[in-house]
Amino acid sequence: MRTSPLRLNRNRSLNQMNSSDYLTATQLAQRWGLHPDTLMRWRKAEKGPAYFKTPGVVLYPLAEVEQFEQANTITHKKP
Repeated sequence: MRTSPLRLNRNRSLNQMNSSDYLTATQLAQRWGLHPDTLMRWRKAEKGPAYFKTPGVVLYPLAEVEQFEQANTITHKKP
């Protein structure tokens, strides 16, 4: 289940947020070595980290990205 970025940050208004709190779709695609269209497909399929969308801009809260990365990290147990 997805949690709204606004719900996560209900104590801080968008005006108080630093641009480093968010990644654009292009920045996230570069971080993960993906094409931005892949992230667009994930959003339509309701996959991937939570995001905030305004007309013309999709922003991914860095905390959500890091949480998604942690939840999807595969570790191998040593024998």
